[in-house]
Amino acid sequence: MSNATSGHSSGAMTKAQRRAAAQEKAKQLREAQEKRERRNRFILIGGVGAVLLVVAVLVWFIFSEGSRSPLDRLEENAKPANVSDDGGIRFDSQLVAGEIDSDASELAIYLDFACVHCLDFEMMHGQDIADLVAADEMTVAYYPVAFIGAGDSSSWSVRAAQATAVVTDGAPDRAEEFLRGLFELHEGNPNPSDAEIAMVAVDLGVPQEVVDRIGEAPFQAWVGAATQSARNDDDVTGTPAVFFEGEQVFTGPEGDGRSWAEPGSIASLVRGEDGAEETQDD
Repeated sequence: MSNATSGHSSGAMTKAQRRAAAQEKAKQLREAQEKRERRNRFILIGGVGAVLLVVAVLVWFIFSEGSRSPLDRLEENAKPANVSDDGGIRFDSQLVAGEIDSDASELAIYLDFACVHCLDFEMMHGQDIADLVAADEMTVAYYPVAFIGAGDSSSWSVRAAQATAVVTDGAPDRAEEFLRGLFELHEGNPNPSDAEIAMVAVDLGVPQEVVDRIGEAPFQAWVGAATQSARNDDDVTGTPAVFFEGEQVFTGPEGDGRSWAEPGSIASLVRGEDGAEETQDD
């Protein structure tokens, strides 16, 4: 009897042992909980970091896209060749569109083919401009825009600017004559047809494969982007807008500022002759 009682006592945990076991178990549970909490913190921090990274990338993308010119956002195949990144069609002394290498001063002209004042400007100064460029007395950059017909692909503004882009792209040696030919076509004809536009190109010797592309209108998106860029990036609010060496020099056909309605005023400006130093505030 006493042996059985003694055996039972030797196999049972003492109170101290049970307390130590409970403390060890509690320690293990606490350590496991702490490990889970550390893991969860790492996951949370990593998740927050990932979200912040996505937000930062998104903000950078929105900012960078917003600061880019509309022309820069176009796909390369939507941009005509022989046109500058800023939308200007520049001509060398051979009156061929493309990159130019000249130390001469630059005249920049923003024009809308549907603008009556642009027509008047071209009729008065077009030949003088061509002669000055051919003599390497200056370079010229034309910026076709569609302020009047913005958003309407059937408007004369858009169709004429788009056709100019096609000819500049495919027949750069005919682009200057074509641009002037469109103004002559528009004189007395408020809304020339696509067939009439094509005939101007044919008469100037533009290759037929280039003429055929005029009706396909591959550069309508470019016209829209160029128009938006002129407004947003260059602060052009009306046409014709004429800049010489980066400064706007003519405010209109008449009124305040220097007028372009005087024959020979472009040549006088370029050559620094009498009246060329007047400012718009005079």
